[in-house]
Amino acid sequence: MVFRALSVGMGLALVAAGVAVGWGLLRDESKAKALPRARLAGEALAVICLVWSAYHGCLMLEGGLAVYRKVLWVMVPVTAILVYSHLDYLFARALGGVLVLTASQLLHGAFAAQVPGRFLYSLTCYLVGLWGMSLIACPWWFRDLLLGAVRGASWRRPVAALSLAAGAVFVLWPWLSRQAS
Repeated sequence: MVFRALSVGMGLALVAAGVAVGWGLLRDESKAKALPRARLAGEALAVICLVWSAYHGCLMLEGGLAVYRKVLWVMVPVTAILVYSHLDYLFARALGGVLVLTASQLLHGAFAAQVPGRFLYSLTCYLVGLWGMSLIACPWWFRDLLLGAVRGASWRRPVAALSLAAGAVFVLWPWLSRQAS
């Protein structure tokens, strides 16, 4: 159930992004420049990423390392404060973190649900995860993407089509697993 909800949510977000980029719904250049550096929205996404990562980190700490679970949870608010005060392009990086964590969760869910055509679903997850890693490493790419969409760059329609196709895969494939079982 969580797999389907997460997959459909990711798919709808990608469809919305594809529509916004492809049909020129982004028109304000100052907002396109400001969004990747948005502090409050970025901090909210960053806290979600930190909690999600800490949860997965705690699952890996077993045996004698289990005592470090408390340290890991204490590091979440400390890291959130440090990230807010020192990291530039916070929203773009946090969005990249959400994409990486979601792609990882969806890959695991697709394997557990035995989704037919897992190759295409997995490939789509890897592409979204790769885009998320790119946002973490080079967050100005997100700004450039938004500015290109505002200015009507020639590549915005192919990027929108790719986003729409990925969104369709995420929305449709989990329901195929229900029909197969």
